[in-house]
Amino acid sequence: YTDVLGFDVLSEQYIPNVPMQHTDGSFAFMLHGRSDLASAQATNPDEAAVTMVFKTSDLAQTVSALEQRGVVFLQDIYPNEAGDFVATFQDPFGNVVEVAAVK
Repeated sequence: YTDVLGFDVLSEQYIPNVPMQHTDGSFAFMLHGRSDLASAQATNPDEAAVTMVFKTSDLAQTVSALEQRGVVFLQDIYPNEAGDFVATFQDPFGNVVEVAAVK
């Protein structure tokens, strides 16, 4: 989440709960680590269980920037059921994440 997705670790004092925020301060979340759970890994995007969605104002630019940082997308930009355009990838732990341009 730090090297590839550009988040900063705010604190590690509550391990395995790691508070993180984006470098521009626009978004923060708590990352919880548990070794007894499997990730939501999927090779077919139609079967993927999305675990997190990041909103962006320019989906094509965001996808391009993430690809330059080594992110491999499971599926190119496509419209979801709500009519929003999204692209899905797996995070460093194999969980499925969506980047969305929401209307």
